Amino acid sequence: MATNYVVRSSNQPVMNALKILSKRQFSKRRMIGPRNKYAIDLIGETKLPTFSTGNVDVNELSQYIASSILVHSFDGWNFISRSFDALFAGDAATAIHMAYYSELRGAMSILASEGIGVFNRKHLFFDHGNVGIVFTQNSANKALTTHLAAKELMDEWASLANKKQVVFDCIQVNNRSLTEWITASGHSTTSGYASSLLGEWLRLWSIDLKLDVDQQLRNETSYRPHYSIPSPHIKERLNEVMDIWINLEPGDGSYYQSLDTHLLRLSLESLFKMSTGRTHRHRTFTGFIDSIFNNLGESKEQILYEFLFRRTSPHDNFLLAEAKKDALDPSVNFTNPMPLICRAIILQRFATGIAKIIYTKSKVNFANLKFWWQDAAFKYGLISENPSDLTPIDLYSDVADSIKEIQENATPVLNIKEINGSIIGDVCNLKQFQRICFWGMGL
Repeated sequence: MATNYVVRSSNQPVMNALKILSKRQFSKRRMIGPRNKYAIDLIGETKLPTFSTGNVDVNELSQYIASSILVHSFDGWNFISRSFDALFAGDAATAIHMAYYSELRGAMSILASEGIGVFNRKHLFFDHGNVGIVFTQNSANKALTTHLAAKELMDEWASLANKKQVVFDCIQVNNRSLTEWITASGHSTTSGYASSLLGEWLRLWSIDLKLDVDQQLRNETSYRPHYSIPSPHIKERLNEVMDIWINLEPGDGSYYQSLDTHLLRLSLESLFKMSTGRTHRHRTFTGFIDSIFNNLGESKEQILYEFLFRRTSPHDNFLLAEAKKDALDPSVNFTNPMPLICRAIILQRFATGIAKIIYTKSKVNFANLKFWWQDAAFKYGLISENPSDLTPIDLYSDVADSIKEIQENATPVLNIKEINGSIIGDVCNLKQFQRICFWGMGL
């Protein structure tokens, strides 16, 4: 472990700050106070000699970090939008660049929810005594830049067993958290099985972030001449982005209904194998699932029951399958950056889910954030007027309509010029992944 800052950190100052922000700033249509010195000039403030352990302005900095939890997450979704924008322009290099920065923002959002601010060369965490601890190096005395700090702190975060709880609580199926489903299986979320389950996810989808690998990809695409331009295979990419949207459709009992049900199925299959040594194809898996449904009082007549046995939708979610395709050879992203983009989407899904949990625990009045999401939605072109009577979930209807229009289009799309000439409006909707942050937060 290169750092031990996450285990020493406390998010209580951040949660206290969220309560203050909700009452004093969000209610006044502001995300942060207009005179907060860190919001005005963070880099300048962190360069000052007075920015040192025990000397920071805990009140203002805790509010800065607290408000950044949501803003970092939104910015991460915005980078995904820009990544797809580049992808549909045939620019794989820029798509990689933007997907990498989405990952970085997702990491910074999650770390902020732990009471950790990742800045420039000086970073900070709040300890359990409400003291701001400034740090600049890892345990090997290596200077921590923004990128290295995010990578090593996320590595530490992923290694801590107690962090799995917030991840499990993010996932909701039938208005029940994954924690409840795991408990109904006879296993505790504090058990070794649950820790192994989370570890498996982190390895498969790099939720712990291979920021060093992805940063190398970004460097290659951002700073080196592009002697050849890969074919965008635009028809295939278009089908893939529609598949991603269908898998991210909000529904009853979950803001990520399809993705969360797939995560639930993979979780229960893994738990069964860990505890019995058998795969989900074994006849005793039926009794395992039946016991869970009985313990929760869930009906076996619902689609979910058949889904868990892979009798419907037998294949894994596209996002989950695609995200691990470059595990052995990251260079595949140079010709098709979709695996990197999918990992960024999965990370943002968790970053937004964790933000929602922290804001809820801090008793933030979500109605006070309507001004923020509608202002952003209007300025990014997601809605046509501000204020609006629309709710965040209403924003999916544009996407659904565009998917239908593209699928029913009698003229096949074969290249980028044809997209720009015939379905550019619908593709524009499919690139606006900022929408997901709004309903994923439950705003």
